[in-house]
Amino acid sequence: IYLSNVQTIGYSGLNNTFKNSNIIEAKISGTINGDSALYYVFSNNFNFKKVDFSGLTSMSGKNVCYNAFNGTALEYVSFPDLTMLSGENPLYCAFQNVLTLKTVIFPALTTISEDAFGNMLKGVERCTVVFPAALESTITSFSSYSSGFSGTNTKVVFNDMKLLPVTIPTGNKVWWNNL
Repeated sequence: IYLSNVQTIGYSGLNNTFKNSNIIEAKISGTINGDSALYYVFSNNFNFKKVDFSGLTSMSGKNVCYNAFNGTALEYVSFPDLTMLSGENPLYCAFQNVLTLKTVIFPALTTISEDAFGNMLKGVERCTVVFPAALESTITSFSSYSSGFSGTNTKVVFNDMKLLPVTIPTGNKVWWNNL
């Protein structure tokens, strides 16, 4: 699935569109503006292993990714070009019950709304989340930070080094450097 140069997706625009399907990967780029735009869009795709967010620069709205990837087989997620997350809980429960998830990376993020990550990792264990160092004081003030974004044993890293792209064994591109 290739959702390229998305501009606006209406309220619940892709609600359950690819839920329980056999899709294994997707690319989402552009900007996403819309409440619950990706609501359950890829949930319960147990073979869904890769999402490419390169080219996605902003996401705004209430609960934009609510349960979008719930129950998928994602291991690594990178938002390499995402600079802005705004609205009420845009990543609320986005990766809920993704039991294979190990890393989520936001190397370019500069603008963020309060508690953008509420329950983002609900049901996820031992995941590392990486943010630019410049956001440390902002993110550590969010109530969701103290709960590990509702994950268990969540590790949060603030890295002020330039993040470099590398390819991991599964073929996914992530942004990683000296963590």
